[in-house]
Amino acid sequence: MQPNENYTICPVCFKDREFELEGESGPHVKHLYTTDAGFNGPGKNRSIKDNYFFNAEGAPSFWVHLFPLCKECCGTGVVLSDDDFKQLQMEVSMMTDNLQSIIHSFKDHSDVLREHAERLTLVLLPLIVRRSLRLVRRPAKHSYARYLANLFDLEM
Repeated sequence: MQPNENYTICPVCFKDREFELEGESGPHVKHLYTTDAGFNGPGKNRSIKDNYFFNAEGAPSFWVHLFPLCKECCGTGVVLSDDDFKQLQMEVSMMTDNLQSIIHSFKDHSDVLREHAERLTLVLLPLIVRRSLRLVRRPAKHSYARYLANLFDLEM
């Protein structure tokens, strides 16, 4: 599929795979499969380690799981040229950098780390995903943003 005048195909997510937009009924379809637990589709930056295990002394062990959205397409597989989307790209980049910094800074302080990670993952990320899917009416089929919207049960 060739990009039209409104968007371009994400060069990061679709450099090695075929691009296909969601169908007209795509936004209404909720689907999560058992294989999604190890999601490896478009929008996920594979260079980012996304599972961190913390076993601090005197505290229960826990994992911090990142949902790293692609900084180019915000997880949708589609890159728009308008100002709203450029602002969203900056927010995705800032959120990813902040979470990496928090993990590095508080790796020995499990309570603080968990609080900050949960705030970003459970509060900020759904807001970004909701905005990205409002800007990109038809994202790439099985896009990472759509997967997260389904996972968080976001209404678009």
